Amino acid sequence: MRLESHSSVATVAHDAQLRPVPRLRTCGCRGFFPELDLHPKGQEAMDHQVKGGGNSPVFQSDMLCFTTDARMEKLSQLESSGHAIEAVFWLKDLMTQWRIKGTAYAIGDPKRENERQEEASSRHPANLVADLSDPVARANFRVVVIKPEKVERLDLTYQEDGKRWSWKLTGGSCDEDAEWNQTEV
Repeated sequence: MRLESHSSVATVAHDAQLRPVPRLRTCGCRGFFPELDLHPKGQEAMDHQVKGGGNSPVFQSDMLCFTTDARMEKLSQLESSGHAIEAVFWLKDLMTQWRIKGTAYAIGDPKRENERQEEASSRHPANLVADLSDPVARANFRVVVIKPEKVERLDLTYQEDGKRWSWKLTGGSCDEDAEWNQTEV
């Protein structure tokens, strides 16, 4: 699935008095982790530099992801807030807003990741750099994966009769035992 969309992503920072302060930025959604449609040059780089041309089918999820530079503040903000995050997508053509609340984790740190994490995150830089082993890119490139816990949809197709739905994940995590409970708001 090719998902070329931008979302507003909120994290929590702290001011000089240690009060929580929301921080909002626009991020390019890269799709569902670890799947990613690559442009032809990116796929060519993957075919030549990564065994099997990319992520094996064992790595699939319903978790959204975006990429970031490790030198940006959002990673430290995620860590200091217990990894809390919220992303909002506005799909103008559909007159629909999606809000995803959950927990976010950054992967791609060469000092911390194991071989499976490296394989799972290796596909994402291919759209940005030609050499996937580039030391500057490897040192600073991160994939942020959002584990959704609550999803909300606002449909304004008929603005005088807007409809809202909410889904909450029950069962603890995104594993086989978890399920989404839907309510109309």
